[in-house]
Amino acid sequence: MANLYHNNDVQHMTCLLDMDTTLYRGRFGYVIVDLIVFLSKTGRLDYKGDLEQDIIAMMKNPGDRTAFAKKLMHMYFDGVKHFNKDTIDRDIAEFWSDRLGNSTTWYEHTKPLISLMNQEHRETIVVSGSPREALTITQQELQFVQLYATHSTNGRYTSWQERATKDAKRWAVSFIRESRYFDVTKSFAFGDSESDTPLFDAVIPENAFFFFDDEPFEWEDKKARERKSKEKELMATSKGWTFVTRHTLMEKVKARLVAIERLA
Repeated sequence: MANLYHNNDVQHMTCLLDMDTTLYRGRFGYVIVDLIVFLSKTGRLDYKGDLEQDIIAMMKNPGDRTAFAKKLMHMYFDGVKHFNKDTIDRDIAEFWSDRLGNSTTWYEHTKPLISLMNQEHRETIVVSGSPREALTITQQELQFVQLYATHSTNGRYTSWQERATKDAKRWAVSFIRESRYFDVTKSFAFGDSESDTPLFDAVIPENAFFFFDDEPFEWEDKKARERKSKEKELMATSKGWTFVTRHTLMEKVKARLVAIERLA
């Protein structure tokens, strides 16, 4: 792999960041899931049954991750496509009103990590398969530079907009590669799942940080979380990525920055 994707005198250092369960924790680990629950309580979603319990069941047994993500996106778009953009923007602003500054919304490392990357002159870019309008408001709070996420069409929502997880991220990273001349040996990537592979592949393996929160959610079985943690660590090791938890992430990132500086 060449150090630069383009032959250009300007060598950017980039930091690619996944949002859900990497930066955002919330109740379910995914902005779109928590937003769907919120919208159902405002009457925006017409759902038969106990939505929270059904989501918990899906979260515990998601099966194919892509199919699970598409199902959630369909729930969102089918529920809001009849409302105009201003209405949805107001709902989203209300959703975030008591969440943005809430410590339980983010991981302990979220803001310090982005701050560190900004200080180290890495252009912080969040790449997400979630709807862009649901995440835009977080940019000022977290202080990242760019956001790549799923767009709406003329303020309306259509059935084709299900580009979640790996497909959406692959497209975004491809665009970022074409528009920036960044040094892959000094750029970083952070994610929490196999769907973040396009982010990890954009940098050298030593700079790819595979995060997994070893503390279970309130609705999650502790033993199941421990099993998943071991599976994630094995996956990271097999790919050459650095496996980190909420307790080790900042320490390992700082150590990597020191190592890069010594090689300079």
